Amino acid sequence: MISERGSTAGFWLIDLALFGGFALAVVTLVGGLAALGFGYAIRARLLFAIGVITALSALTTLATDALAHFSLGGWSALVLLGIGIIITGSALERHGERLKTGLAGWRAHFAQAD
Repeated sequence: MISERGSTAGFWLIDLALFGGFALAVVTLVGGLAALGFGYAIRARLLFAIGVITALSALTTLATDALAHFSLGGWSALVLLGIGIIITGSALERHGERLKTGLAGWRAHFAQAD
């Protein structure tokens, strides 16, 4: 059962790489999130990893398509990038300890399956 769900997400990933497209990227994202959630629920690291890789690949494809359709000038893009980096750094500094605790909880969650 685990290999069937993981291989389905893998096939969506291959289709996305070969054919692309918005609809396939959305379906791949949904499939990757489903594999990620199911892998977390049953404590299957491989299925969880496949879900993460599939979801991130679909998000990358969607972001690339979105950036291809919107044209930002050189300075505008740099301003937005700088703002994003400052906000991300601020959030990591403010919530860093909580993120470390959450990651330790994930490790413990998967460690219970071993």
